[in-house]
Amino acid sequence: MICFMRHHWVSLLKEILQFIAFAAVGIISLIYIEDVKNLLRGNLEIKMFFLTGFLTYTILLNRCFLKILNYFVNIGIITNLRFIDHKKTLFFRDTIDSIDLGQIQNIEQIENGLFPNLLGYGDLKIFLNASAAVKTYHRLPNIKFHFRCINRQKEARQKELSEQMFTTERTHQFIDKISGIETKEKPPQIIREQVEAESQENL
Repeated sequence: MICFMRHHWVSLLKEILQFIAFAAVGIISLIYIEDVKNLLRGNLEIKMFFLTGFLTYTILLNRCFLKILNYFVNIGIITNLRFIDHKKTLFFRDTIDSIDLGQIQNIEQIENGLFPNLLGYGDLKIFLNASAAVKTYHRLPNIKFHFRCINRQKEARQKELSEQMFTTERTHQFIDKISGIETKEKPPQIIREQVEAESQENL
């Protein structure tokens, strides 16, 4: 593993603001708990309204908390062979998408807007060789570093694959050459005898 990353904390900005608002409502309710009790005493309509509001508050608070947890379990991993995107939620989802670095044709770094340039995050587009597919990863932190890292590993992986193909091709050529020499060195009579012997064995 070369490095791993999560989405930029800007992805959590909405959930952070919601959590602060929910916490403020909870603190204010605890401070004025006696007034709330007096208000609810003997009034069925207000009790039902308060119960509905409390259930809604609980559901939204837990939803916000789950989104914050999901942020930490979703990661991207860069190795010397692959780029792995692990998408996971706490209960319902666990998928892994892997891209061989040797199959990457081009990488595009996108930083549009004031905040992406100030905070150093952006989108990463990966174009693949095998198809017209384009993988886009949004709001990655330190986008320049990760762009250079993937690009560097891509070039190293493609160089490694080229060397392997070259070595395999040279090996096949050498084997073909040796086989050709051995065939030429055998007299025609020996070759005919071998063919006849193989034919008799097959019969």
